Amino acid sequence: MSTNSSIRAVSPTQVESEPPAKRRRLLQDEDEAVELGTLVPDESSHSEDEEPTWSYAQALSNTSNLLELPSARSFKELLFSVIKSDDKRDEVIKFASLPALNVAESQVPVTEWHGKENRADWDVHCPEIDSAWRDFVKGVEDTADGSVRIDAMSAPSGPLRSKATFLWHYPTTTLLHGLSQNDRFIFTVGKWAHVALKKLWTSTGKTIEDVALSLPAEMFHTKPKLCLVKDSDSNIVQLIIPVYHGQFAFNNFREKVGAQWDLIYNAGCELADIPVVNPGLFTRMSKRDPLKSILQDRDNPWQSWRVDRIMAISYESGNIIPAQVVITAFAHIVKSLPELEREILACEERGHPPIAALSDYFVKKNQTKAANANQRKAKEAATEAAEDGEVGAPSGSRYKKRVFADRSANGSYKQLISKYNAIMNTYEAKTALAQRHSPDKKHRIALGIRRLDRLTKIRDQYIEAPTRAFSTALTQVANWKSKAYPDGLEFAVEDTRWPNEESPLVYVLNKALGNTHNKPLARKVEEIEDEAS
Repeated sequence: MSTNSSIRAVSPTQVESEPPAKRRRLLQDEDEAVELGTLVPDESSHSEDEEPTWSYAQALSNTSNLLELPSARSFKELLFSVIKSDDKRDEVIKFASLPALNVAESQVPVTEWHGKENRADWDVHCPEIDSAWRDFVKGVEDTADGSVRIDAMSAPSGPLRSKATFLWHYPTTTLLHGLSQNDRFIFTVGKWAHVALKKLWTSTGKTIEDVALSLPAEMFHTKPKLCLVKDSDSNIVQLIIPVYHGQFAFNNFREKVGAQWDLIYNAGCELADIPVVNPGLFTRMSKRDPLKSILQDRDNPWQSWRVDRIMAISYESGNIIPAQVVITAFAHIVKSLPELEREILACEERGHPPIAALSDYFVKKNQTKAANANQRKAKEAATEAAEDGEVGAPSGSRYKKRVFADRSANGSYKQLISKYNAIMNTYEAKTALAQRHSPDKKHRIALGIRRLDRLTKIRDQYIEAPTRAFSTALTQVANWKSKAYPDGLEFAVEDTRWPNEESPLVYVLNKALGNTHNKPLARKVEEIEDEAS
């Protein structure tokens, strides 16, 4: 990983306008203005448990060993070795060997900008940018006639040209002039920024050529790659380096993936003639205890993400997080919701994963938010219709529910109850329920118990008032015998033959219980349709 004043982070406005306006976040007190991403004194971006920074040689050696690549003298040389095409490799090497761009450098280190008190303005980083910005502001003043607050506008930071640009947001094809077009190396952060930048270049008549890389971890569900942007004369004008968003890259706990990130970032910086100061960052970060890191990350604004990550890590490791640990990790939420704390403890008593109570809490919270929004929209639509004199058609939902309930009271009712009984008599269900109070059960077993208990609750509600919820829940649990799936799980009312071993048919329980065989579901619908045709 590298830090250098010649690296620029580009926002959408920087791509669509010339000169561009860069978004800065300012505190209410102008004297305490802080650049986005700047650490204030005594603040650290690294965990106290993190290993000391590796030397360049150590990081390079670890990267090549983890990725099972031959040794190299530099990260960029290592990157060249994984380019599949010899022709593309030669093109990238030739492009990287061009003289480095002349970029303006701030006379004051960027990291010290925030320390100046009672400042009237930012320090000069690039005279060309500042001159263009002053002209831009004057143009706004002359045409806005006081309707725009000039003091609320924010100038772009960084030089007019940079050795490398990190494109964090989607660019636009509205205008062809943009700051990022001056740069030879662009890191596109996230899938959609990459897709949009390619679209921008093709709209200007440029061609994009992929450079396939022989690396293990996929990117955006495809093999990793670089992209060459070429003009009409087939000259390379830019090298695009796709990377993941930091929310993913900095929360990776797989060493090989971390090594791949070190290779891509470090090699990209070396190609752009930017010194690498923390060469083994992503590999070292991947070696942290993932659960400990997330449990301690109480200040993370995405608390539902923390819950999802804890669920995923527990699922992979098999370890159940005790209720008291969950309560402590989410104390800032639980302290104002005593009923949530009770539910976390109740989950543990029922043999469910205690973290599941937090998962349910966020799901219900989001559902309530969505339902309120839908009700508000429906009310607004009804008000508009009434004002326009329109009469809405009566809703058929109650009629449909009544018909379904009547139908369920006959044959369908018995069929659905039979399906429920079939599930509860499978080897998977019996195995899970037998471990309800076992202190040694795995996380996925606890998830299976939770799913079965939910199914039982929905069945009880169905007996009281039949709705489609029970039928839907049953289809989500097993692959049932039918014309499309003749080998599916049987549920005949008279059938008392229950398997005494694992069944590949109960696919959701298989996933929850961690069964390894998971055979394909009988026959695919496409195969049956092909036979019929």
